[in-house]
Amino acid sequence: EVKEAFELESQVALAEAHVVGGTREIRAVHDEHTVRVYQAYNASIASAAVEAQRFVPPWKEGRMTWIKPSFVWMGYRCGWTRKDASQSRVLAIDLHRASFDKLLLDAK
Repeated sequence: EVKEAFELESQVALAEAHVVGGTREIRAVHDEHTVRVYQAYNASIASAAVEAQRFVPPWKEGRMTWIKPSFVWMGYRCGWTRKDASQSRVLAIDLHRASFDKLLLDAK
């Protein structure tokens, strides 16, 4: 599911990745099936994704992107959507848990 992050009122994930007792921990809004991440996009990509409830053109699969498990962290990184036009909208993206886990395992 894709939502406008700044329109979400029910949950704000105050999350960060850090080392706890020798293990890595990621704090995010999640359940056994999904993990919510946030990403900033330009208005045309965000509008198309919200309307289709999935990523469609003008979004491009090969685009390098940084996702954040924290709404506050993403807000800060994109200048609260005022940094530049390419980061003017923040989306909340619910990823399948298995996909999120695979991204972590594949990370270098």
